[in-house]
Amino acid sequence: MRNAKSELTLTRCPSARSSACTTTTRLSFQRLFRWNIGQKSRLIESLLLGIPLPSIFVFEKESGSWEPIDGLQRISTVLEFMGKLRDPDGGLAPPSILEGTKYLRSLRNAVWEASGLISEVPVAEQEQIPKTSCV
Repeated sequence: MRNAKSELTLTRCPSARSSACTTTTRLSFQRLFRWNIGQKSRLIESLLLGIPLPSIFVFEKESGSWEPIDGLQRISTVLEFMGKLRDPDGGLAPPSILEGTKYLRSLRNAVWEASGLISEVPVAEQEQIPKTSCV
């Protein structure tokens, strides 16, 4: 077994637009997506604050595709926030909108990209998160 943390960041997800980062499968032994918006907001808060997250474990199949063993909720939360999470029918699930958290109250109505697909908050009230590029 190899540590693929840097490979996941640099190779499997070269950009937010990569199709390699748009699909998440749930294996039969994994629990359903159960996180509420508060939990999802706290995960994004942790990422923005630079708080280390637990490792994500994946199994590499013979085909070269990866199956998440542990970390599906975290992967799904990030993909959903970015508007890249696929629903069971293969379509894109609507992006999530965050709520203010204990340390980042400014996350209220924060989105990756403003979108009419987010029905809870009008586009004019959605606050887009600033993005930077890694070199």
